[in-house]
Amino acid sequence: MYSEDTACSLIEIMNKIEKPVNMGIGNLHSIKEMVEILQKHTGISKVEWNLSKPNGQKNRSYDLSKLTSIRFSPKISLEEVLEKTYDWFSTSKITR
Repeated sequence: MYSEDTACSLIEIMNKIEKPVNMGIGNLHSIKEMVEILQKHTGISKVEWNLSKPNGQKNRSYDLSKLTSIRFSPKISLEEVLEKTYDWFSTSKITR
């Protein structure tokens, strides 16, 4: 979830929910899907997958019923989140 959506959800949670609540976008996306979005955004066509490494979890999901009960849903799509994050990171002065 993008930071702006997270901040908005925290305000809603603070005002409407008293117990612990899971936060998330409610959709499952694979690493491959995210890489494809970034490839499209950056124009990078070739990706080399290290097949000697484990694939990791197939998926992980959380019960978002408390969050959806207050009619909260993220406004920023995964594609936009990845593009904004990539653009910020690629122009930042973070030491790599």
